[in-house]
Amino acid sequence: MQKYKGRELLSGLALLLGLLLLLGGCSGDKNSEEACRYDALMALNQGNYDKALNLLDKSACRSAFSEEELLLNRGAAYIGRAGYDILDLVKEIVNVDDDDGAKTDARLIEAFASRASGSGMNDLDRATGAYRKMLLDETLVGDTIRAACKEAEQRNLSDYQKDACFNNGLLSAAKAAATFSLLFGGEEGLEELKAWLDKSDDLACSVDRNQDDRADQGQITSCALKVAKDPTDDCGSATINGAKGAGLTFTPENGDPVSLIPVKVDITIDGNCLDEVADQTGVVGNKFSRYRMLSEVDAGSGVYTVAIVDTKGFCREDMTSCDSPDYAADIANNTCWPCPVINDDGELLTMTDTLVTALNEDVDSLIEMLPQDEREDVEKDVGEFRAEICGAPCDEITEDMIIDYLLR
Repeated sequence: MQKYKGRELLSGLALLLGLLLLLGGCSGDKNSEEACRYDALMALNQGNYDKALNLLDKSACRSAFSEEELLLNRGAAYIGRAGYDILDLVKEIVNVDDDDGAKTDARLIEAFASRASGSGMNDLDRATGAYRKMLLDETLVGDTIRAACKEAEQRNLSDYQKDACFNNGLLSAAKAAATFSLLFGGEEGLEELKAWLDKSDDLACSVDRNQDDRADQGQITSCALKVAKDPTDDCGSATINGAKGAGLTFTPENGDPVSLIPVKVDITIDGNCLDEVADQTGVVGNKFSRYRMLSEVDAGSGVYTVAIVDTKGFCREDMTSCDSPDYAADIANNTCWPCPVINDDGELLTMTDTLVTALNEDVDSLIEMLPQDEREDVEKDVGEFRAEICGAPCDEITEDMIIDYLLR
């Protein structure tokens, strides 16, 4: 893929160098609009994203930026706080050379896996919200960012709005790739994720405890999805079993209670692996157990989807934190669970939000903003990523396809 030579305005981050040159000599009133603007941009440039967000909330800063500039900078700060920046995303998604022969899905997933977390996904969701506000206001009537960006010229989008289209597309590709890390248990499952991406034929006991040549964390998520759709599903193997538990009600400090159903998935450890993994967290007897959390999609229908959780965090139903729970005690006492991630609107972040929608729709907002020659390269990469998940070239990804993909 050739190097990206398209838009020069990527976000507040890309604007920053020029703005700092203009403002670098500013030494006036520390409470002035100019000073607040300078401080906010400096904090963003230095990676102090909490400070940048706090400053952007101040009335002086809100007056110093146009509404579009303010939202674009807020989006950049949220992306940075999640562990990424716009230039990172350009490098990984647009500028990466494919000559190493790596599959597009493996390359993208591995690029973002180590930085993925539930709390980070919440910040990426906030960034998407900033772009959505820029693009879907009362003058741009439309249901999706993709629709607004697809008709950029007809709708006379500003340069800042075009940047929002571009950044949102980058962000969506990163969200989709990072979600796979969470589906493998986040930081805990990175070894399994790497083995899965490598399509290794001979998996170690540490990642394949039942020795069926499939990475365990992917099997666990796939099994939870299957059990969600059909509680009688045996997950395709005598060595793995999932069961839905009783409903739980999590009560955030600010927001309405959310109802979740835990699915406990047990993997029967192969006799040859038992000694090697007997001391691992989550092993009881000859079983390795993990939870996946489900949220009801259609009330009364019995259809569920996996809710993305912060795999570094565990909490009680009152959302108070549990410190690195012992899964043996957790299974016995049912007192601590993977903690659900709830966005600023009080809604759960689900796999559909962060993966299916991103790949089916939002990533195309990047493609729409690229010059034609570069558009073809990125469109090819996105198409290959989708095809890997679908099993063949396709335009629409479903959760059933993801179940099969995790079991490849």
